[in-house]
Amino acid sequence: MKWLGMKRIFLWCLLIGGLPALCFGQQRPKVYAFLPSNVRPHALQTLVGREAPDVDITFFGRFREFEVQVLQNKPDAVLTFPMVVEYMSQSESLGFKPLIQGLKNEKTDEPYVLLAVDRQIEVNAIDQTAIGVVSLMGRRQMGHFLADKFKVGKISIKTVTKLEDLLSLLQFEDVDAILVPESRLEYYKQRSKLNLVITRLPDVSYRLPMMFVSPELKEESQKTLREALEKLEPKVSNLLGVDQWQNR
Repeated sequence: MKWLGMKRIFLWCLLIGGLPALCFGQQRPKVYAFLPSNVRPHALQTLVGREAPDVDITFFGRFREFEVQVLQNKPDAVLTFPMVVEYMSQSESLGFKPLIQGLKNEKTDEPYVLLAVDRQIEVNAIDQTAIGVVSLMGRRQMGHFLADKFKVGKISIKTVTKLEDLLSLLQFEDVDAILVPESRLEYYKQRSKLNLVITRLPDVSYRLPMMFVSPELKEESQKTLREALEKLEPKVSNLLGVDQWQNR
C-alpha cells in the first residue's frame, strides 16, 4: 500500500510537470526582484515563474516596496541593479554576494542617453537642465548618483516609477530631457509623436542587473538559481534588461 501511495505521488508529479522541488519536498529559493520595465511586475513574475518553476520569485514595481520587503523578510536572493544593493548596504548589513551578472552585447554596463524634444542637450550645462529618470533608489539618492555620473555638484531630476511615464514628463514639459537606456530608444520612439532628439553620453552608464544571494544559501540552491536564469528564453531575459547571464 505504501508503494502504491508513492507511485501515485510520482505519477502526479509527472503529470503536472515542472514542479520537482514541490514534489520532492525541497524548498524553492525565494527571490525578490526590482527591475523597472515596460512590462508590469505581475506579468514579469508570471513569465519568469513559468520558465523557472524551481524558483519562488516576486517582482516589485517600486523601490520602497522592494526595500521594505527585503529588509523585513530577508529573501535568499535579490535580482536588481548593483547600485540598488550598494545603496541599501550603506545602512543595513545585508551581506548579499554576487552570483550571476547580466550582459548585453557581452558587456556588463549599458550606456544611457538623453532624449529631448526638437533639440540636443548641452551636456556642459547639465546642472541647469531638468532631467526625468526612472527611480531606482528614491529621488534623493538618484540625484546623488546622477550628479556623480555627470560630475556636477547637483542635478535637477524628476522621478517616475514606470518607463512609459517618462514620455509624459516630456509631453507636459515637466523636464527638459529624459535619461533612458540606449537599448530602449526604439521603444520610446515608437510610443511618441514628439520629435525626439538624442544626446549621447559617452561617460554615463548603468551596471546591468545582477542576482545577489545570501551567504547562507546552500550551494545546491545557488546552482538552482544560476540554471534558472541561464535557461530563460532570450525574449524573457530581454524584458529583464539583458540578453544573457554570466556566472560571477
